[in-house]
Amino acid sequence: MRKSALFFLLIAGLVPPRPLLAQAVLASQPVIRYHYGDNPAWAAPSFDDSSWAVAVNSEIPGPRFHSDGYLWIRARIHVPSGLAGPLGVQTQGAMQDTGVEQVFVNGVPAGQYGRFPPHGETRLAPRMLTFALSAGTAQPGTMALVAVRVWSSPISRVTASPIRCAFAIDRLPVLDTAARSDLATAFLATLPPIIPSALLLLLGIALLVIFGRSASPELRLNALWLIALPLFLIADSLATAKLVSPYATAREWSILFIIILIPSFWITAPFLWTVFGFRDKLFRALAHATWIVFVAGLLLTNLAQHPASWAPPLYSIAWHSLTLFNVICLGADLWALFVVRRNRTIAAVLSLINITYLLDWAGLPLTLYIGPVAFHSQLVAFVIVGVTITAMLVHRAVTGWRTSQHMHAEFAAAREVQRRLVPAVLPQIDRLRLRAAYLPAAEVGGDFYQVLPQSDGSALIVVGDVSGKGLKAAMTGTLVLGALHSLAQENLSPVQILSRLNAQLVASSDGSFVTCLCARIAPDGTLTLANAGHLPPYRNGEEIPLESALPLGIAPHTASSESIVQLAAGDTLTFLSDGVVEAQSASGELFGFDRTSAIAMRSAEEIARAAQAFGQQDDITVLTLTFAPAEVLRA
Repeated sequence: MRKSALFFLLIAGLVPPRPLLAQAVLASQPVIRYHYGDNPAWAAPSFDDSSWAVAVNSEIPGPRFHSDGYLWIRARIHVPSGLAGPLGVQTQGAMQDTGVEQVFVNGVPAGQYGRFPPHGETRLAPRMLTFALSAGTAQPGTMALVAVRVWSSPISRVTASPIRCAFAIDRLPVLDTAARSDLATAFLATLPPIIPSALLLLLGIALLVIFGRSASPELRLNALWLIALPLFLIADSLATAKLVSPYATAREWSILFIIILIPSFWITAPFLWTVFGFRDKLFRALAHATWIVFVAGLLLTNLAQHPASWAPPLYSIAWHSLTLFNVICLGADLWALFVVRRNRTIAAVLSLINITYLLDWAGLPLTLYIGPVAFHSQLVAFVIVGVTITAMLVHRAVTGWRTSQHMHAEFAAAREVQRRLVPAVLPQIDRLRLRAAYLPAAEVGGDFYQVLPQSDGSALIVVGDVSGKGLKAAMTGTLVLGALHSLAQENLSPVQILSRLNAQLVASSDGSFVTCLCARIAPDGTLTLANAGHLPPYRNGEEIPLESALPLGIAPHTASSESIVQLAAGDTLTFLSDGVVEAQSASGELFGFDRTSAIAMRSAEEIARAAQAFGQQDDITVLTLTFAPAEVLRA
């Protein structure tokens, strides 16, 4: 920071300082007289202005709000001897914040800045005005009468800022050099405070480019805030230094300034409420209302071309609304810091902006000086806040991204295991026509199914549902199916398989349990069923009554029993998980058993899609088979 300050001081040293160049221009000012009102005769050198008020220390009180806004200033200026070449006149500070200015020398119009009412073009007050004088207007070595006609816009009269003016007549190149030197010095003095704002603006743009749509809401709003507020601070710094006056009328600048100002307010409240997780809509709406009143009041009073009784109170209301906005934001910071206790570091640093504003409003401005360069406390606070919050949110985003990448890798591995153990393509088994549909509710589901051919020509069918959803449920499901593949080689009955699975789950229990239905279909159509807390299957659309034991993994011993059903040629069985019957509409209505029974004869895909369309809440598994003996297949 110190090296930067020395760098700018070195640049400033390359430009001759204004006091040296302007010593012959704006120094040794004569008596300055002023009078309110408007009269063309006041431009004449012969006019007696002895009754006019005299400026004290070159300071003139600006016209009052309900006046017509006109002010005349007169001063007799010594024209240096020995001047050769074109002469010019230079004025400084004759205007208030916005208005119109016309300059006369010895009664001859020298130039005009802006356009007077009734069809006025109000201009921002310039740093200096320089006009060329026509030949013979002023003679070297004589006294010249400089008369300035000024009209102050209503907003300038509301603020009632004083006028500090100075005048000079000299060679035109000297005056132009003095004006350029003044402009360069002002720019260099304004540049150091602008640079931090510009860097934060670039930081905000970089955040949007780097993180893009993947950014969290907090980081995205922070990036937008880093773009919006620096734009306002830069514009305000340039306007305060009177560096934008040559490029825009007062009306154009007022509209542009408001356009720049609005986004910084618009983003602040959502940013606070998002970062701190507030749900209260009343104070958020109040925060928005306060800045809207401020912006509207500021715009209306700036654009007013004629005094109106509503302007002064509206101007006062606007600035009090800005104070209230800062109070609300500070209250939100303190609430997050001491009550909600969420993102407390962010809350603490954010409060700096509002505290510095309120101190300034109370007449206790804080300014940081680095050499001759002044940094206002609000700018310093904003830099601290912007850097701190950005660092925290970026660190959080990177950490979240790494966690997300790790989770995606885990999910990808689990899905790969699941694709192998929950087959999308079922095996070809004589006498059985099989179809299956599987729709997980999360990225990875907890439902499973398996069809395993047996050595005696029968088929083993297992359908189950692990409690919970997601990765944990999927991993438990893969554990069950892995064990099932081993047990299927031992030619066990359905009850024995469930008993062995239960023992393994109890031994390795992590709090999950599994509902499971196990069926064996013999070549002659004998169906043997054992159930551990799962939904019974449907035969030709009718639910098969089964006794059910506890789900697997709850107790060491379960009282499972077997049921035997004889299938006939063409019989259809439908196995499903509770994700079908527990599908729920937006109104809270369940899909239910009646709807399930009504579509139980449809294909597995149709049943699953119907439940999903109704309102999926859990993993959906449907497996259907049709028993078709060899003679039916030959037919």
